[in-house]
Amino acid sequence: YFIIKKIFLFSLIKLDDYGWLDLAHLFVDGTDALVNASKHYVIHLEEIKNVKKIKSLGLIHNGKKSSVKQFKDKIINLLKESELDEETVKVLNLALKNTKIYCRKVYNNIDDLEKAIGDSNKDYVSVSFPKATMMKTKKGGYDFALNLQSIMANHQILITGVLLRKPNDSNVLDEVLQELKVSFEILKELAEKYGKYEDEDELTKFEFEKLIDYAIFICDAGYFSNDNIEIADFNGIDFIVMSKQIARQNNNKNRKKWDLQLKDGKKNMKKDNVSKKQCIRIVDAYVCPFEQLISLDSCTLINSKYNRQPHISGDLREFSFKFSCKDCSGCPFVEKYGVKCNCAEIEDRISMFMYNMTNEFAAGKYNEIYKERLPNSECINGFHKTKDSILKLLCRDLTANQNEMLLRGLLYNIKRFKDLKGTIY
Repeated sequence: YFIIKKIFLFSLIKLDDYGWLDLAHLFVDGTDALVNASKHYVIHLEEIKNVKKIKSLGLIHNGKKSSVKQFKDKIINLLKESELDEETVKVLNLALKNTKIYCRKVYNNIDDLEKAIGDSNKDYVSVSFPKATMMKTKKGGYDFALNLQSIMANHQILITGVLLRKPNDSNVLDEVLQELKVSFEILKELAEKYGKYEDEDELTKFEFEKLIDYAIFICDAGYFSNDNIEIADFNGIDFIVMSKQIARQNNNKNRKKWDLQLKDGKKNMKKDNVSKKQCIRIVDAYVCPFEQLISLDSCTLINSKYNRQPHISGDLREFSFKFSCKDCSGCPFVEKYGVKCNCAEIEDRISMFMYNMTNEFAAGKYNEIYKERLPNSECINGFHKTKDSILKLLCRDLTANQNEMLLRGLLYNIKRFKDLKGTIY
């Protein structure tokens, strides 16, 4: 793994020789990587215990079609015996529901499968790839996959990446920074040995501690969570992350432009009430669809379990931000039903960091720097995906998949190197 990693990271040294490695802005993006495992070939925790009991009865098959048939016939014949106790009958009936998993191969890996279930947030795992996670994919369905976290720089260059067993991006920044630290330790060694640097000060760009000081980390709304923000604060990084409300507004602008259905919570609404999701967030206020201002009334520190944690202080603490509409006259909902709609009073229970970040995006402070994220992340992720926008991994082992992504990343950076040599950069 580390040999392949070094070869991949050497591509960054070559890119830096030509002045194309700009680490001032680092873009972190996650995408689902489907693994080579069927979502229908799974084993549940209850079945793990049952496999052991079936083995104790001497009924395990070898996985071949004929052996499976014999296994099934034996169980059916045993169930016809009247002297079986209730527990044995239960074990045999459960085995008939999924005969495929009661084979020697599964039994030999039973401890690993049991541990994988313990490490996951589900009561089942894939038999063929226990370390894969069932997650919602970009296509909208669910499948066994890994979460590919990529760190990219300007000029559409891939810095590094890591495959995680987490279904979304809300709690990944710690692992991302750990991966980045390991990569930069290797990068510094490679730069000292193979780089074309006349001054030793030029090598400081490859020191992780220096990188944390000067780089700005830019993330999309999937990273807008207390967990990620805590890690960013603990490591002292400059962290720009778009809020979910602003992201929804921007997405709806594009959906409206292309005449697509808006994501505004309408399907969950009663009557024709208005939800917060339909309102536009501006600095310290919302604007409802009927252009009424819903302004900030109060900001109160919440006495919550989260805030009472010893490491939570300052802008990490959660507050209750309450907004209200001072004048609902002319509102179609009020005129129709005689009562105020849901958006007349809005409450956001978020940290002060989140609130300030939302305000800054609403004011357009990060518009230019955030625009750089899309072409960099989509270009790199698009390289990995097939024509139907799916990233499918080939192997059934986490380390092998990591190696596969390193090789894919190496191919991408080589291609990018070739493209940049033909430009004015």
